[in-house]
Amino acid sequence: MASFSFLITNPEEFLQKLERDFLVYKENDLDSGNAITCALVAWHLTDWVWTERNGIENKKAKRDYQKRLTEKYDFFKMLDAVA
Repeated sequence: MASFSFLITNPEEFLQKLERDFLVYKENDLDSGNAITCALVAWHLTDWVWTERNGIENKKAKRDYQKRLTEKYDFFKMLDAVA
């Protein structure tokens, strides 16, 4: 994914971006734009993790992985709904 990511080259750096976005959200937790940004970035992190682990871009397999996350964890179900 690095060729499309500017300065972010791996899931760990994408997680750091999420952490920075979350700090911005915490400064004003009534700002729905900041909340949506965090949800979108958190959900997109699943794309990065999938690609890092599997090294391939198989959309059906990745979506199956994300579906398992939403079935197992309510948090991911919420992220999927927002994203």
